[in-house]
Amino acid sequence: MNPWHTLGIEPTQDLREIKRAYAQLLKTTRPEDDPQGFQRLRDAFEQVQFEAQRTAFEVEAAAQAPIESEMHQVERGQPCPHCGKIHEPLEDVPEHEKPIVEKLRPWIYELSDLNKANKVDEAIQRFRQMTTDPYLVEQALHQTMFEDGMLYLACDDRDVQDDFVKMLLNHYGWVEPGNWLAEKDPSTVDYLKVRMQEASALAKVDELFRLIEDEGEDIAIRAFDEVIDDDILLNVDVKSLFEGELMVGLSEFEPLPIGFIHHISQHFDWDRDHRHLQAYHPQAWHDLQRGVLKMSEPWWR
Repeated sequence: MNPWHTLGIEPTQDLREIKRAYAQLLKTTRPEDDPQGFQRLRDAFEQVQFEAQRTAFEVEAAAQAPIESEMHQVERGQPCPHCGKIHEPLEDVPEHEKPIVEKLRPWIYELSDLNKANKVDEAIQRFRQMTTDPYLVEQALHQTMFEDGMLYLACDDRDVQDDFVKMLLNHYGWVEPGNWLAEKDPSTVDYLKVRMQEASALAKVDELFRLIEDEGEDIAIRAFDEVIDDDILLNVDVKSLFEGELMVGLSEFEPLPIGFIHHISQHFDWDRDHRHLQAYHPQAWHDLQRGVLKMSEPWWR
């Protein structure tokens, strides 16, 4: 999911650096030998070019008209200063549906705010109350528009947490075979599947850390060996996230679990290439290097 990671460079606006990194990787990732790897590389190259150009534009725009909020985080209902679009659920509806939007949009915002406040259980409870409200139960159109609002939360609202999205998936079945969303917007289905895979990978990282602390490194090593065979790690981006977050979390341990670190470094072949870890989180990689150097022989050269 991180195109900069795929190219092995940190985010930059320098298009020449991006093209050099892409050209270098093309030497070892040829379409005839690895078509999937080549396609991932090509997609990453195109995406980072777009992001670099967009960032340059945003920097220039910010210099001309500074804003107090982050990109696309503006007053609800107000045009974004970067793209001019109003980022909110249930946009561009026909005139006769606007009264429905006025009723449902505050509900959607309430769920978003509960997620932002880390009150996921309360958000799930409120969602269930909303779905039994007569306003939804008695009108199929209202139900459809509310579901569109929930899809907005799952895909476009950065404050909505994974547990809430998982509940929505169970309720609406968006990623199930035959669901309407697969036919209407298969790319959104793919996004939701990967998001849940990433959430599962992060949960496994947390569980490994718990095992290190509560059960010891040997138990954690055995659990790690089981995790790496999990189907969710077949996705290269999910596996990269899993590996990167392992590295970041391990860098914060005191003392470092040296046995566990050496075991996973052998599996991931960090002695041969760890540039992707440096790109993922430079400070965490530096801290991990420094910590291992203090305690034992490093695995890198």
